[in-house]
Amino acid sequence: MKKFWQNDKNSMKKKKILFVCTGNTCRSVIAELLFKKMLAEAQEKSKNRNLKNIDVFSAGIAPIPGINTAPGTLKVLQEEGIDGSCHKSRKLTPDIARDASVIIVMEERQMEEIRRMPGASKYRLFHLDSFPQAGPDKRDVPDPFGHSIEMYRECMEIIREHLEGLLKKLTSSEI
Repeated sequence: MKKFWQNDKNSMKKKKILFVCTGNTCRSVIAELLFKKMLAEAQEKSKNRNLKNIDVFSAGIAPIPGINTAPGTLKVLQEEGIDGSCHKSRKLTPDIARDASVIIVMEERQMEEIRRMPGASKYRLFHLDSFPQAGPDKRDVPDPFGHSIEMYRECMEIIREHLEGLLKKLTSSEI
């Protein structure tokens, strides 16, 4: 697997992880807000200074900008003690992509879209399944939009498993 962070002379500069899905109302919002919570909890436990140097945000490849978070997303986040009500969808632009240290997508289709953006050769792109918690997974995260709350919960669990793998990578010496 390719190196996660670029090694550069600005290694103390804040790292920015960008989660991307299609509409930025479900999957990338879950990933962003859940990972922020996981990072905060890990910081308290480990005192790992590298974890304090990470910002997390999200965008969509085809959203209607400014749309509220999907009700199912709000419900599953609330079940985790996370308030997602202030989130508004935003479109992934070349400027947003350039500002990210790493871009993590939910589907291969999103990766293909990003690869067509200006400056894409400089983007550090990963599929969320690049961070399995236990063994290879190799699957897209299903879009729960318009489906049952059970589908949102299943989506949350898939994302959580991969975020645990990502957090493990960030706290190890692999990066």
